[in-house]
Amino acid sequence: WKRGYNTLTVQIASGGSFAGFLAQASLIQPPPPPPPPVAAGFDMSLAANTAVSADTGCAPHTVRFMNTSNPPVGKYIWDFGDGALPDTSVNPVHTYTDPGVYQVTLVATVEDCGTRSDTIQKTITVFDYPEVDLGPDMITCDDHVLLQPQVSDANVTYLWNTGASTAAYQANAPGTYWLDVDYHGCVSRDSIEVIFIKVAIDLGEDQEVCAGEQVLLDATESPGSRYIWNTGDTTASII
Repeated sequence: WKRGYNTLTVQIASGGSFAGFLAQASLIQPPPPPPPPVAAGFDMSLAANTAVSADTGCAPHTVRFMNTSNPPVGKYIWDFGDGALPDTSVNPVHTYTDPGVYQVTLVATVEDCGTRSDTIQKTITVFDYPEVDLGPDMITCDDHVLLQPQVSDANVTYLWNTGASTAAYQANAPGTYWLDVDYHGCVSRDSIEVIFIKVAIDLGEDQEVCAGEQVLLDATESPGSRYIWNTGDTTASII
């Protein structure tokens, strides 16, 4: 039988007298309930511990998508919003290689009692690592030097190995200094070595001598030092 009105036909091919009785009860039944609606849904998690959250990370950013659509049996089409081909997996994993803001779209379709579908969208933001440059290693005769990094992005935070959180840092002692620059959880580091050279020359006290006498002036310092006297001499000591 089909839904609605139906017809029963009886044909007598041949025979003598017969008796027949046909009765049909008229029942009004409510229509069957409509199929449950389709509700598309998904959650996201980090495929690797390289970001703060699944919807915010640093390029390359890999996300695992967990399908929570109801009913759970159907056809799925994923559009990750970055130009990649659509994915029909139930629980795909996708990597965003470039920084940007991406709209993830899931279309869930069920084909029973007709075709029903639902769509859900979520946003993923991928940042690039900042560029930080402290410049080349430094050798200075001063007793301090101001380290001023060149950074590619604004709205960053700074952390020196000394614990300072300012952009510039005054180094007062020799050693290696490094700086972490954080841009939305993406951290880059650069380091610089600072060498202080202290030059101390002692030619002694002023002297008074008689004409014709010789005086030795000795400015000998550590090996590798160079000398220039006002006489034009370039030796460590002069007469």
